[in-house]
Amino acid sequence: MSSVTGTEEVVANFKRFGKMSESAMGNALESEAHVILNLSKQIVPTKTGTLKSTGRVDPPKRSHGTVVVDMKYGGGPAADYAVKQHEDMDLRHKPGEQAKFLEAPAKARAENITIKAATEVLEAAEML
Repeated sequence: MSSVTGTEEVVANFKRFGKMSESAMGNALESEAHVILNLSKQIVPTKTGTLKSTGRVDPPKRSHGTVVVDMKYGGGPAADYAVKQHEDMDLRHKPGEQAKFLEAPAKARAENITIKAATEVLEAAEML
């Protein structure tokens, strides 16, 4: 009869890796969200300046293997205004400013987000 040893260690490593990879993913997403937000501040409409000052990145939220990082403008009474400015492609803005001021930089950084996240998770795996 043969026996397998070390399964407890393997299971423990998988659990540790899961937690470490979630943390690494959160760090990568939050870092990239700050880059995207800074890029968006270059093109966000600034008629009054209020919208630009409300941009923020929330810390990562982790739940059941999913990591989410929110970046947004507005909040409170300014939320509807931020959505209108972002979504309404018919609004006229100053030169260099535009609608989709979060979406455009996020799309431009999509490959970087993937690379950063993969790198962070691989580095977490190397620490096991």
